[in-house]
Amino acid sequence: MVRIFLQMLFLIGGALTARGPHRGFLDLMVEDEALEGSGFLPPIVEHHRHRILQPPPERAMPRQPLCPFGCQCGRRVVQCSDLGLSEVPADIPKDTTLLDLQGNKITEIKDDAFKGLHHLQILILVNNKIVRIHARALVPLVSLQRLHLSRNNLLEVPTSLPSSLVELRLHENKIRKVPATALSGLAHLYALEMGDNPLENKGIENGAFQDLDRLAYIRISEAHLESIPKGLPSHISELHLDGNKITTVNDGDLKGLAHLSKLGLGHNAITAVANGSLEGARNLQEVHLNDNKLTTVPRDLRNLKYTRLNGMQLLLCHLHLQSYKTSTS
Repeated sequence: MVRIFLQMLFLIGGALTARGPHRGFLDLMVEDEALEGSGFLPPIVEHHRHRILQPPPERAMPRQPLCPFGCQCGRRVVQCSDLGLSEVPADIPKDTTLLDLQGNKITEIKDDAFKGLHHLQILILVNNKIVRIHARALVPLVSLQRLHLSRNNLLEVPTSLPSSLVELRLHENKIRKVPATALSGLAHLYALEMGDNPLENKGIENGAFQDLDRLAYIRISEAHLESIPKGLPSHISELHLDGNKITTVNDGDLKGLAHLSKLGLGHNAITAVANGSLEGARNLQEVHLNDNKLTTVPRDLRNLKYTRLNGMQLLLCHLHLQSYKTSTS
């Protein structure tokens, strides 16, 4: 009788101390069968041989990380894409490093939208309906490296951009102007994408690119530019201006761009490339001039490794091309 009573106490004690889904009645039954006939009493029973066991004190369950309703959260990634959201959701975990909000119906980013998200590194807001980003909305994002705002309705470059930015994408918006101070302080910016905006040369103010000490990649394709913009950073390696209204490449347009290796000027209205206009870019290796109105191959192209003309790919390996007629086929 005593043994049966002690075994009952063991079962009760085990049930009271079990926590989580890994211990249940089956586990206790297995343990009980293994002990039967061995004469061994588990410490919890031996210690309380002469008194009734008391349940252990209750402990507060650990608080689970929040996740916005309808979103998917895991490993510091919050995905809220294509949910029809009209605003940035609340309850975003503070340790989030990637936030995906693309494909929603967000029209405005308020000052407190990203409050406390100091660890966020990638913010994707592509394909929304954003018209306005409040002045201090991006201030909390002190670790942000990639900001994707393409395919929205922005009328201007957002203010108070985090100085930690490495990549800024503003493709397919309604931006007409880049003020001199719009990109100031972005000393780590490496890639800038501003294509498919109604941006004219006069809309790019003098000094707009002067603080971008590490900028290597610029794309302002499919805009309304009529000439190569002035004041480009001297260290850029890729410049893409395809699909604009550029008519000529003038002497001095590429002056000082000693690190430029790839130049995209396809799908413009270029009729002439002035002799010597490419000399400033002494490391230039690849030029795209396809779908323009050129009738002769510019002399400056003779030392390039790769040139694309009128949709055809020609290798110009130190060929002496002075007045070679381009193909229209």
